[in-house]
Amino acid sequence: MWETLLIAIVGGLLATLGQVATPIVNHVLSKKIKSEERKRDQALQALEALAELDAYVQAMININAWGHDIAPPSSPAWKIRTTVGMHFPDLDAEILQFNLSLVELEKWTIDAGLRRLHGKIDQIKDDFLSAYQPWYLARNSLEDRLVGIAREWDGKA
Repeated sequence: MWETLLIAIVGGLLATLGQVATPIVNHVLSKKIKSEERKRDQALQALEALAELDAYVQAMININAWGHDIAPPSSPAWKIRTTVGMHFPDLDAEILQFNLSLVELEKWTIDAGLRRLHGKIDQIKDDFLSAYQPWYLARNSLEDRLVGIAREWDGKA
């Protein structure tokens, strides 16, 4: 008789424990999935801003170096720096290199514009590759890392 009662008590306790633990486990797992989805979304947001930056860089080259009369776009670089800086601290080295190379490329567009304004048309392209290539490499490195993060988190979500 005691044996049957003990089995019933243990069974009841396990059932109660299961009822209490299930919502807690579900909450923890749901919170983890939402966090992973946020990471993926932040990586995608930074990638979108990176694509916008390509158009910005081309516009700045056209405006400053070649004197095209178009409205200058606003730079989306701040979106990239903010998103990556806040959500992906392991990309600090990449974002630093990206920022430095972008500043150098923007400086080149201004210098090329000054050469154009001073009539040195044959010198407009001087040092273009030395400014563009580091930016291009830093941009692609950052893009590759963000794509990897988005894929990693996409697989977990």
